[in-house]
Amino acid sequence: EPCCLSSTVVTEGWIEHHVAFFAGASGRDADILGAQINHFQVSQNSKRWVAAFGSVAMSRALVNLVEPQMSSTTKNTATVTYISVSGEKKVVEVPIGNSVMRAAMANGIDGIVAECGGSCMCATCHVYVEESFLDRLLPIAENEEEMLGSTFAERKPNSRLACQIKVKPELDGLIVHTPEAQN
Repeated sequence: EPCCLSSTVVTEGWIEHHVAFFAGASGRDADILGAQINHFQVSQNSKRWVAAFGSVAMSRALVNLVEPQMSSTTKNTATVTYISVSGEKKVVEVPIGNSVMRAAMANGIDGIVAECGGSCMCATCHVYVEESFLDRLLPIAENEEEMLGSTFAERKPNSRLACQIKVKPELDGLIVHTPEAQN
């Protein structure tokens, strides 16, 4: 399924092998891939991805998948601390480029349900971000804003969807609190 691609190790050869799949994706498939991206940041490779796949949504997904893996000069992980309502802390090393939600699911973090699998369509990965990290996050996109309006737990100024927080080196040490319930 396209929404599961962020855990795939993507190489130039992998992309060339899967051109037919990517080029043929449209509608919901392209939306699912595109929804994995917080915000599209123009990069040196972005024009190449758009040209190769003919779709901005597809190129956004590919840039998100490939570029974090192509960097060899940065640390490969960042530390994220998940704190439950009861105060239980779990510290996880999250690969750069993965979402806070995917890392939570992979590490059995209680309090994050992720019913939609990370496509920003359910708000069951709602978290409260430690305020000292808010200025390091990308601004809330329109689709995230819409989903935050339907969280089960109280929405606060530091509410975010974990699926929309992509781990990057400057988020090393990130602390998120899970709400009392997701649904």
